[in-house]
Amino acid sequence: MAYAVGHVSGAHFNPAVTLGAAAAKRFEWKDVPAYIATQVVAGLVAGGVLYAIASGQDGFAPIAIGLGLTLIHLVSIPISNTSVNPARSTAVAFFQEGAAGQLWAFWLAPIVGAVIAGLTYSAITGEHLEGVDIEGEERVADHS
Repeated sequence: MAYAVGHVSGAHFNPAVTLGAAAAKRFEWKDVPAYIATQVVAGLVAGGVLYAIASGQDGFAPIAIGLGLTLIHLVSIPISNTSVNPARSTAVAFFQEGAAGQLWAFWLAPIVGAVIAGLTYSAITGEHLEGVDIEGEERVADHS
């Protein structure tokens, strides 16, 4: 967020940062209350979104997946030029000199991780293809 909108607010997402900047005379004291009120309201909205995601409500999987992918990329791009989608990795490797040399890792790691996650999920939950359709809804096997 600091990178995305820091130029708008000075990256004040934390009341302590705002108070510290004001104490250092790098921020106007008159703006402190409005900034802190906005930070608290934004935190409450974000908390509400996280609560909705974590409470298991139907339809929040895309948000959780998007947030998870964002976190994965923010953490690991500086380390490994991360890509968790082998098709995407292959597509851009053809346009970047030297990228094809590490393409094998961008195929192997996500596939191994997905297989481990799938096997672990199935083992923990006991859910199998016969009991769940592609949208995640239970279905009754038709044995006629």
